[in-house]
Amino acid sequence: MSNNLCRSIEQAVGRSIQTPKDFYWLREQIYVRLRELIRTSTLKRVWGYTRSQSTPGVSTLDVLARFIGYTDYAAFLRIYLRR
Repeated sequence: MSNNLCRSIEQAVGRSIQTPKDFYWLREQIYVRLRELIRTSTLKRVWGYTRSQSTPGVSTLDVLARFIGYTDYAAFLRIYLRR
């Protein structure tokens, strides 16, 4: 389901997140808007740019959901699934 969140973020910022430079840019945008810091390596894992056995933590997904205007990831899922 985090793929849907990634696509929603890309739509909200008006650009595709695909390169290391894009992940750094997004990290900065998140920090400017929310004053929350997410590591670029974490963003790369969420987007599937780097492989990982672990899934993104709820706190990371919550920050990403708040970045695009939701109260948390659960709220994003409730609204996204109604579409």
